[in-house]
Amino acid sequence: MKVILSTTVISLILLTFPLFAEDTNTETVKVKDTKNIKVEKFDGKQFAQAYFSAWTATQKPEANNKDIEHYLSFYKDDLGHQHLPYSPDDKRYPDGKDAMREGMTHYLGGHSVYTGKLISTTFLSDQIVIVEYDTHSKGKRPNGELIELNYRTIETLELEDQKISVIRKYTTDL
Repeated sequence: MKVILSTTVISLILLTFPLFAEDTNTETVKVKDTKNIKVEKFDGKQFAQAYFSAWTATQKPEANNKDIEHYLSFYKDDLGHQHLPYSPDDKRYPDGKDAMREGMTHYLGGHSVYTGKLISTTFLSDQIVIVEYDTHSKGKRPNGELIELNYRTIETLELEDQKISVIRKYTTDL
């Protein structure tokens, strides 16, 4: 019975998806004229904006571990992270989120100046969100190297259960 109901609910969601109002986050769907269920609508634009805000908070001079943890709350534990040309592997690792935390903590507080500007967001479904942004930063790397970076980034975020499972990041200098 559980499998049949799940299949019915999924079918109804797919059939009614175009009927969801743009500004509505829930919709009541009638199942076999006997039950009403609430279905949460995924808001890709809201997700992308919240994700970008969390990211920029981790890059600011006053960033702290709490900012990193909030940012990491968008990810699944077995995150895959591809950042061409630096890390070409997009494989999901059981400790992917932990590896991201370790890397971000290593560079935490390294910027003396940081600005990020969200250029665009696109969502194809509840499975793909694309975020494009510009960044300007100055600071010092842990090895003492002074840096100044200006770049445009496009991130393709693959989602599973409304959490990011794979990031594909493309960056170019401005």
